[in-house]
Amino acid sequence: MKFLLLAVLFITGCGVEADDHDHGDPVHDHPECGHPHSEEVECPETDNPGGGVSIPIEDQLPPNPTKEISSLIVLNGTTAKCWHYQPVINYATGVKIKVTCPESPNTGSGYDGLNAFKKLYKQHPNIVHVVVSGHSQGGVGAVATAYLIQQEFPKLRVDTLAIQPAFSMNPKFYEYAKNLKGKKVVMCGTLDSIVPCSGVWAGYAHIKEPKEFVTTVTGHFNPHRQWIKLLGRFDWGKG
Repeated sequence: MKFLLLAVLFITGCGVEADDHDHGDPVHDHPECGHPHSEEVECPETDNPGGGVSIPIEDQLPPNPTKEISSLIVLNGTTAKCWHYQPVINYATGVKIKVTCPESPNTGSGYDGLNAFKKLYKQHPNIVHVVVSGHSQGGVGAVATAYLIQQEFPKLRVDTLAIQPAFSMNPKFYEYAKNLKGKKVVMCGTLDSIVPCSGVWAGYAHIKEPKEFVTTVTGHFNPHRQWIKLLGRFDWGKG
């Protein structure tokens, strides 16, 4: 009886210890860059023609913007609604970034994002910096929207953050990618079976420098924590 009681206590104790430790989301560099990475993460079959090096996510979040106004455009994926990205939107608005999310079934074209930014800019004409970000179809839409904004607002600083982007959903992607200015950060998820890292890496090779490629251990529908951390890659509040 004593032996049985000790065994139960031992098993219960182990369970509590495991539940009380939150290890967070593991993040790794692109394996072929030679940095530490999870053994279950495989290199995309595509070679690295662009010579880009992936950058690990840091626990760095954007500071409160000062003086000039920064803005964030959030572009939804196919069939997704803006509420699906509420953690990202809430974080950005919480640090005084002006956010617009033009919910649309065709965010990949870039024009819904452009029109939404025009409306936001009319409300806040002292915007000097915009980060265009999107997920899945919205990821290629981020590239398209950023390019279109750069054409119409050449004095603005425009950066791009593409989250698990489905680059193939816009036939003009290659044209936009080679002419895109500003900072470009592209994220893929190693557990994403819908938009696999190999496809994201292949499209990333066509994007003009400066650029960063980030791999994360995440599936297609839960990139929010990594997305928020990647906002820290940008210089908010600086024109």
